[in-house]
Amino acid sequence: MQRPKSKKPGQQYIKKELLERGWTVEMIEAHLTRRQKGGKFYYRAKEVIEQETNPDIAAELAQNCERLDELNKYKSLLSKTRRESAERAVSLLTKAYEQADIPDYLKLMCRMMHEYFLRPIKKIGISCDPMFLTVKELRAAYLTVAREGIQTCKKAAYASWLLGYKDPPQDILDFYPQMLVSAACHEITGLEEHGVTDSANSVLAVPAAQKDFPENSLYYCYLVHYVPESISRQLSEILEVDPKNEYPGARCMDRKFFIHVGGTNTGKTYQGIQRLKEAKTGVYLAPLRLLALEIQETLLDSGVVCSMLTGEEEDIRPGATHISSTVEKLDVNRRYDVAVIDECQMIGDAQRGFAWTRAILGVQAEEIHLCVAPEGLKILKVVLKDLKEPYEVIEHERKVPLLWQNQSVPLKRAQPGDAFVAFSKREVLHMAEFLRQRGTPASVIYGDLPYSTRRQQMQRFLDGETKLLVATDAIGMGLNLPIQRVIFTADEKFDGIEKRPLLTSEVRQIAGRAGRFGKYDKGYAAAFPGCSGLEEKLQTIPNPVGHASLGFSDLVLRIDHPLSEVLRAWNRMSVKRPYVRMDISRYIYIISIIEGELKLQLSKEDLLRAGNIPFDEQSEALLNQFRKYIKAYARGDGDVEKPVKAGNYLPKLEMYYKMLDLYYSFSKTYGLVYDKEWLSEEKLNISDKINELLIHDLSTKGSCCRKCGAHIPIDSGYGICQSCYEKQRTERRHAFDGEF
Repeated sequence: MQRPKSKKPGQQYIKKELLERGWTVEMIEAHLTRRQKGGKFYYRAKEVIEQETNPDIAAELAQNCERLDELNKYKSLLSKTRRESAERAVSLLTKAYEQADIPDYLKLMCRMMHEYFLRPIKKIGISCDPMFLTVKELRAAYLTVAREGIQTCKKAAYASWLLGYKDPPQDILDFYPQMLVSAACHEITGLEEHGVTDSANSVLAVPAAQKDFPENSLYYCYLVHYVPESISRQLSEILEVDPKNEYPGARCMDRKFFIHVGGTNTGKTYQGIQRLKEAKTGVYLAPLRLLALEIQETLLDSGVVCSMLTGEEEDIRPGATHISSTVEKLDVNRRYDVAVIDECQMIGDAQRGFAWTRAILGVQAEEIHLCVAPEGLKILKVVLKDLKEPYEVIEHERKVPLLWQNQSVPLKRAQPGDAFVAFSKREVLHMAEFLRQRGTPASVIYGDLPYSTRRQQMQRFLDGETKLLVATDAIGMGLNLPIQRVIFTADEKFDGIEKRPLLTSEVRQIAGRAGRFGKYDKGYAAAFPGCSGLEEKLQTIPNPVGHASLGFSDLVLRIDHPLSEVLRAWNRMSVKRPYVRMDISRYIYIISIIEGELKLQLSKEDLLRAGNIPFDEQSEALLNQFRKYIKAYARGDGDVEKPVKAGNYLPKLEMYYKMLDLYYSFSKTYGLVYDKEWLSEEKLNISDKINELLIHDLSTKGSCCRKCGAHIPIDSGYGICQSCYEKQRTERRHAFDGEF
């Protein structure tokens, strides 16, 4: 290459001119000083001349010029010549591959990599431009592929067309098969380094892996394609195609179903409970532990010895013939004379619906009573027809008519028997304090309350100590209270994801709590000023539940793959209608914390148990407690630490109660020693404190700053105090200033 004439001292070079002289970007940055004038960068010719007299730099420039000459020669070729060269290169490489002696266990991989390598070469001059390398650089690229894998072949492949131009370098052609073999061995090593014992050929036998390899590594194909396919194949071998066949005990029985269908407050559960009282053995399955406790007390009051079992507590009575439990706690291997399954419309719920499906398919009882809202009747009929078991539908109508009041009802116009329903705890507490200050204290019910506190608050309303009720939509399911009028304080709610209008089913279920047979001859529903659309929803029949949620069985533990991968594969498998697979995201999240974050090695059985522990994983305090407990269990500790109360404000007491629940649930799940007597006394003590606070100290201890724990007014629209707010503003301002 004819180097451009050198400039004289006092003149300037730009980068492009230096590159044309054989300088590289790296050389320029290492040896020359970049200067700027008038917004343009330049280099002094005097400095360039001085550097080019350096023998080492001069030699490197000479080599670079030779490289540029060779590349320019290739670049000057006509497109037709490049295409012809590419076709000849494909022929030469194929010949070298076919004549090579490749080990049998590598032949499949080498063939796939050979086809992959040739693919871009065949496009040269047709649909893509070539890459330009010198012969020396091409040799280096082939060595890189051999060492690091076929995924690094792009540069080598796109430049291999020059092997077909004039006299090809024979050493590169001879090395080509060896390159493929080395790249294949590199892929196998990648599998072995991750502890994979399956062969490469078995991984590539999966059709999806054949499409993806070698664009992606063999280990990638193993994880993404082979493992799920292997798990699905194994699951298909051990799981029944028909969900009902997973419960052989129930299939061997002559069962009969009674479907009690009706809206809220129609007495649809009453008939089933009456049969439960008459049976020698029986089980009641509830959606809430408060309902399980209520039915246990009902049966005990009738002289029936009944135990109670939920995920958070148990009350096992000696000689019990009956059990009242949450639906998830059903023992499908135990026989009963009568079973009552409440709120069966929840069978379609993505997170919990599987428990109703499991109960209906698997409960071993000769007589089964299903209590369901009208929107759940259709799906129950579909499931029972598939079971080919007899059923009878019993329709229940309200004995007390429910009327809508068009006139809005503000809080100051409350009347005895009114229940004000809000959709946030803060609003409930604010209204309760407003009413207390006006001399009309109200019972308070919301989701975060301990169950024993809810019972105490309900009992005050039942006994007439309070004339009003302020609650969240927690009152909508199964709580039988003497309410004459339900007043909606809003027409929308935050559902954990977004703020949305109330659903038709929600309006009907909540409003249906109004009107107690034997106390009120009519029930009423009304709304706060500003609410709209609720009357129409009350008169509208909700859309029917469209499917039954299906859970996984313990058989998934038999699959010899990580549990999270097994669950994902199970979730992707098809299932017969009307079933859909449950949402497994919570299980995956809990497992990821244990294995990914905490790096703990637990058995699949222990991982599955962890996913079944009932606690709010969205609460950082409870999640930290769970982290501490699971690490203690992994260490082999025989027990876990008792929770410590952080304060006497309402939010602190509520959180402490939840931590007590987790203390019990975790210990019970893993068979650890726990202080049962202390736990029982502590829960009772805390629930009493919360109840007293709701009655007397709501204004002073009803709310506290989530950061420092200081008191904030109950009607504050914020979760932190003024001091923490100012501190937070200062920190953010300093952080913002630090960016500039």
